Amino acid sequence: MNYKINKFLLLIVFSIWQFTAGAQVKKEGKFKKVWHNMVAHYNIYFNGEQKLLDALETLEEGHKDDFGKVIEVFPEGDEAASKGIFPKMDEIQVKTSKVIQKYPKCKWVDNSWMLMGKSYFYKYDLFAALEVFQFVYGEYPRNEIRFEAQLWVLKTYIRQNKLNDAESILGLINQEIKFPKKLQKTLLLTAANLYIKEKKYKQASEMMVKVLPLMKKRNEKYRVHFILGQLYFLQSNYKKSYYHYEKTVKLNPPYDYAFQANLGMSRMLILLPGSTAKSSRKYLKRMLNDDKNIDFFDEIFYELANLEKGDGNLPGAIQYYRMSAWSSTKNTNQKANSYLALANIFFEAKNYSLAQTYFDSTAAFISEEHVNYDQIIARQNVLSDLIMGIVTIETQDSLLLLSKMDKSDLDRMIERKAQKERDAEEQKKRKEDNANNIQGTSNQSINKQGQSPPTGMGNDWYFYNPTSLSRGFTDFTRKWGNRKLTDNWRIAAKSKEIEIEKTKEDEPEKKEKVDQVSYDPSKDQEQQNAIKDVSKDLQKYYTNIPFSDQAKVVAHLKIEKAIFQTAKVYHESLKEYEMAISYYESLLSKYPGSDLEAETYFNLIKCYDQIGNKVMVAKYSKILNEKYPKSSFNMVINNKDVLENKGEGKEILEAYNSMYVAFKAGNYQEAKQIKIHCDKKHAGNSLQAKFDYLYALCVAKTDSLSRYLDLLRNIKETYPGTLVANTSDNTLEYFNKRDNKNKISFDSAAPKYFFAPETNHYYLLIFEGVNSDKVKIAYSDYNERLYKNKNLQIVATLLGESQMLVVKSFTNKKDAELYYVEFIKNGSFFDELGLKKYDNLYISEANFKVLLADKKQDNYFEFFTTNYIE
Repeated sequence: MNYKINKFLLLIVFSIWQFTAGAQVKKEGKFKKVWHNMVAHYNIYFNGEQKLLDALETLEEGHKDDFGKVIEVFPEGDEAASKGIFPKMDEIQVKTSKVIQKYPKCKWVDNSWMLMGKSYFYKYDLFAALEVFQFVYGEYPRNEIRFEAQLWVLKTYIRQNKLNDAESILGLINQEIKFPKKLQKTLLLTAANLYIKEKKYKQASEMMVKVLPLMKKRNEKYRVHFILGQLYFLQSNYKKSYYHYEKTVKLNPPYDYAFQANLGMSRMLILLPGSTAKSSRKYLKRMLNDDKNIDFFDEIFYELANLEKGDGNLPGAIQYYRMSAWSSTKNTNQKANSYLALANIFFEAKNYSLAQTYFDSTAAFISEEHVNYDQIIARQNVLSDLIMGIVTIETQDSLLLLSKMDKSDLDRMIERKAQKERDAEEQKKRKEDNANNIQGTSNQSINKQGQSPPTGMGNDWYFYNPTSLSRGFTDFTRKWGNRKLTDNWRIAAKSKEIEIEKTKEDEPEKKEKVDQVSYDPSKDQEQQNAIKDVSKDLQKYYTNIPFSDQAKVVAHLKIEKAIFQTAKVYHESLKEYEMAISYYESLLSKYPGSDLEAETYFNLIKCYDQIGNKVMVAKYSKILNEKYPKSSFNMVINNKDVLENKGEGKEILEAYNSMYVAFKAGNYQEAKQIKIHCDKKHAGNSLQAKFDYLYALCVAKTDSLSRYLDLLRNIKETYPGTLVANTSDNTLEYFNKRDNKNKISFDSAAPKYFFAPETNHYYLLIFEGVNSDKVKIAYSDYNERLYKNKNLQIVATLLGESQMLVVKSFTNKKDAELYYVEFIKNGSFFDELGLKKYDNLYISEANFKVLLADKKQDNYFEFFTTNYIE
């Protein structure tokens, strides 16, 4: 009995001990979890978050708004500014990595991933940021944080300028019913930012109106009101624009915002019903009377100039634009805009000499990000060529006239000129001496106080005179701004050298007797004999006057070439056909039998055709046919075909074949050089049309699209009725349709796709049910094995609710098709990935953008089946 009782008691004691021990273990586990959460949150994550907030404050303080366009929705600076916060972002990455690795089961891991992604985002490591945000979105599908990750994917796409991808993500977010209210403000601002980038100002203003009630801080409110003022102005809704600018001013913003808002209201005064230019002009002049606006006088003068121009008072406008440029010493963007306005006025007035001067000044200050940068630089270069040609003609004509003068008359004229220059130099020296005497007196008074100028440095020379230096620098800066130190700054813009291909295809072949390039006056005995008795101090005035027969031939060659080049600028670049005709006909009358005569007749036919003068077209066509029946220019004009089998023809044919082989091999620069060389040697050959078209295709591979399209337009005009002209016309029509894609209603059930087999193509895999990272790695390994030299890129994104993998890019349809067929044959590849539901496709680059906007693969699949499969 006692034994049984003892046994029972022992069992009870053991059970109590086991229960107590279990409870203690459970208590310790719970305590450990709470402890890890607390350490991860307050010791690590919180500090990282504070560093991010500090970094954002730094970026916002350093951000400088460009009021010449819609200001940034998020004042976070640019990539260059982000370098200042790199150390803090690196610290954040260390801290978040510590949470993820050391406490993988704590509830702050997902937040740490998000914080890490943001640190990459603000470091402009956007690919890393995107991967992190996409990971969070896929890894935590049931957490609210997935919405934040999705929102930051949208922000990253916008920063990458992948606006079509961003539109797709925004569409997905808008479909989310449970999207958190706390993220609504950021979502609306981000959507507005996207629409501004896309120039969809109506949608952007709608987003900003919605976000306005959510703004609590004064600096947030005045920024939104200011952006709304800009957006409504761009929509021509001047009443609302004025209202929001006025609201901005009432919120007492920083002075630059207040000034710009007042400037905006002054613009509205002339545009609002019942307002006049007089009230706007009065408003602006009142702003000029406020000393606080002294740093903004350039912008006020610019607005006054716009008013005068709007009233048709061009002299008044020109005066104000010049005052704006003169008073602009810090704001280089405004200085560029003022010069540009002047350049355009004189260009439209066909005063190309002054226009070129102002385009040159514009190019010296204009930002590369200006919306019309390429066009401005191109026009500046065109006008530089034009002015250079005109100056060459005038200079050489004048020198030839001087060479015909009586020697004694010429000597007297040059002596008078030399004396004038000596008098001017002497007057200048007297002024400098007076200035130095004043400075010397000042230095003496300084020396009496115990100071002396540096040893070995007298104060008589300008560059050792601090006062003169300072005054000169101030005067220069006021007039010309802070220009970069570079040679020939006044002659041409050096802000960026645009690579415009100036081939020597229009150069005439060198004369047998005199080569104008290699001609050396010092070795021309006749020329040297003509000036041997001239005193050394006057020889510089005689050097360029062509006294010898050889020198005169060279001068005429320069005039001949300059007339032709000037005519071509008027003809091809400025489309001034009447002016071009006058120069072409001047060339024919001045230099009959010129090496350029056949091409000149050819160009005259084209110019008269453009202005609709059929009589002159017929006249010059007949002359060309009679004088140069075998000329390639005549072959083109009269639609003649020549089979080239021997001699020069064989050489041209071989050159074309070599160019074609180089093009097919992807050696585009080599192909272009072959064409340039052939043009110099056989300008206007019978295969010229084909050479020009193949050259255009090379430009399409290596240069800008606009340059390519310009060449196609020239081919269409130059070789009407030919195969290359028809092909060029078809290509131009395609790009015209593509450029109008924004007019397509993407809400339509059937968006318009275009078949363009020779343009860049992408391969697409649209799938569901498998992690995109896994698929991306598999394709990456596949490309590494079989397409290592192709430099293919892989991007994972979304299409509607499906995942999409994009492999880009392939040169044309054929290359993309080969890649596509390999995966059609290789079904096991997808089985190993566990893919059950997927589609393989390939698509042109232009159609890919339409697909992203449409978000419906079925619409494209129908087009794909019809155009690619069938």
